[in-house]
Amino acid sequence: MSDCVPYAVHIVTGKAYEEVLAQAKNIRGWDEVNGIHPVGAWLLLKDFGCQITQMLSAGYRVTLARFKKQLDPQKTYIISTDAHWFVIRRGVTYDLAETHGRSYVRHYIEILHPGPAFAEGSELNATKPLDAIKESHEQHAMG
Repeated sequence: MSDCVPYAVHIVTGKAYEEVLAQAKNIRGWDEVNGIHPVGAWLLLKDFGCQITQMLSAGYRVTLARFKKQLDPQKTYIISTDAHWFVIRRGVTYDLAETHGRSYVRHYIEILHPGPAFAEGSELNATKPLDAIKESHEQHAMG
């Protein structure tokens, strides 16, 4: 799934998916089949004004099911497994690939602030902005 990073950045930032995908394609190392290298993805988040932690190791052979139990349910994270990224926001998983719980988590990034798209009083963990983003993406996917 080559668009998992743009999709994750779209969910985190509130920016239109098409805008994020276009920006991702401008980053050195973008590949239509394989997507983007993790460093490029981290830079993409920074380009959209996100305040994020470093890419942190999840530990040795930590499964997604076990890792989820360790996360703060009030925070937002981007999770990296083998060649795939997705978002866990306030305990809800946004993953178009529906990654299995036995998959190993490689790295994660905590989103401290999502950037300017969530300005005007919207907080990162507010539910209404994300619901609108999810609805918009579902409508886009349906055609």
